Amino acid sequence: SILSIIDLADWNHHPYGAVVDKYGFLWSSSGPSEEKNLLKIDTVQDNVVTKIYDLQGLSPYCLALDKFDHLFVSGWTSNKLGRINILNNTFDWIYSDNMYLNNSRGITCTSDGDIWVANSGNSTVTRYSNAGDFITSIPVGKDPMALSVDNIGNVWVCGLSDEKIYMINSLTNKINIIKDIPGSDGHY
Repeated sequence: SILSIIDLADWNHHPYGAVVDKYGFLWSSSGPSEEKNLLKIDTVQDNVVTKIYDLQGLSPYCLALDKFDHLFVSGWTSNKLGRINILNNTFDWIYSDNMYLNNSRGITCTSDGDIWVANSGNSTVTRYSNAGDFITSIPVGKDPMALSVDNIGNVWVCGLSDEKIYMINSLTNKINIIKDIPGSDGHY
């Protein structure tokens, strides 16, 4: 059943990506819409706590949290990656990279704090340190879209334009498993 509804009409925000931090705040990106903002919503009081609209050219798409009080934001059409301190709601840094961050979509963090980004523009997954330093780029399938981390630290990625999923070993930065899913017509 629906527990509550939060009206966002006055906030000029169309929700796209969302994560809930360890303090119970829901972070919402505006995704491919024109607004280009983030909202922080108190899930206990059911109200918007803050709106971050000065994204310094970053087009917020997908969101991921680490265990160090950081929110990471992929910048789909802006080819940027940003880190926000969730305690004071400010950007720690925004990294721009037209070579590796090419139409960045899915994003996740491994337990070491590293950030993994699916880049559909160049069919890669890039890995960055928690400070935003480039580590490696790994070619994967066609149009990688979404990422997830399993319980032993492997990064799984699926693509929009192929019928495969890939498992990347986070210790070696190599693909260990490619699994065909015939008839799936790609994955979003």
